[in-house]
Amino acid sequence: MTKYGEWAGWYRDSIAEFVLEHLNSTWPATDKKNPKFIYHYTTPYGFEGILRQNAIRATSIATLNDSDELIFAASIFKSELDHQRGISKSPRFKALLTSILARFESRISTEFSSKFVTSFSLDPDDLSQWRGYGGDEGGFSLGLKPNLVSKILEKRKSTDIRYTFSPIIYGEKPLIRVIRQFLKLIKPCFLADGRAYADRTNLLIKIWTDEVFRSLSILGPLAKNDHFRSENEWRIVASSSNLDDVSFFPKTSVLSSYVDIPGIRTAIGEIRVGPGRFSPLNVQSAKLIARKYDLNNVDIFSSNATYRVVR
Repeated sequence: MTKYGEWAGWYRDSIAEFVLEHLNSTWPATDKKNPKFIYHYTTPYGFEGILRQNAIRATSIATLNDSDELIFAASIFKSELDHQRGISKSPRFKALLTSILARFESRISTEFSSKFVTSFSLDPDDLSQWRGYGGDEGGFSLGLKPNLVSKILEKRKSTDIRYTFSPIIYGEKPLIRVIRQFLKLIKPCFLADGRAYADRTNLLIKIWTDEVFRSLSILGPLAKNDHFRSENEWRIVASSSNLDDVSFFPKTSVLSSYVDIPGIRTAIGEIRVGPGRFSPLNVQSAKLIARKYDLNNVDIFSSNATYRVVR
């Protein structure tokens, strides 16, 4: 007989694998399946801070610029869970889905509040990214090696923060397929627990309801409307409910929270200086700061984009 509840929660580390498997089957270009670099766009202030602190910030999902992101994912989650409840032939699994749906609105927002994200693009020199994330002008993009990012996150598995590293799922249909694959995996595990502990059905449903919400809240920040497909985005999703891990910084109109992902310097393979009036000066500064932090084998480029701010 299995130890009570031992199935619950083991599958959470597999969510990124689901996403990668789906995207690898739909992206025809090999360089998109296994990119050499992913690029993090930031301001000069952010660039200096990442190198000095050897850490990159994952910001609270609740304070991202696009508040519709989580609404998009949550609405699809709820709709698909309701659909699966309607077609399920297992009374026990139907009871689990009913429990999830009964608590959906309150629980999903609570779970999302403990998620933090940092974003990357496959495009090293994209004008919209410079405008959105590089400041007015003179920003930087850090080219990180995905395999080294994965190793950094793997080393931190023993900490209180859980990490998921994945490309974004774009569009409703791909997200539905991933949810169905997720439910297909957990269903036999839940039913196995149910057979072993038939006298504890209510408690078992509560445990599994909690675990499903935690899992969906990791998947949610990895889903975006198909309109954003041109961004070619990857994300790290960090999960932490321990306030000791969380720091705060003021934005223009809100106090935002974040967690640090340390050790990131070792994954840097490229530095690209953004467009602006002082790009040549920023190239020289980038070379100096790279030497300061022993990034001697990092390639440094200047943007080919034409963009300046006229004041």
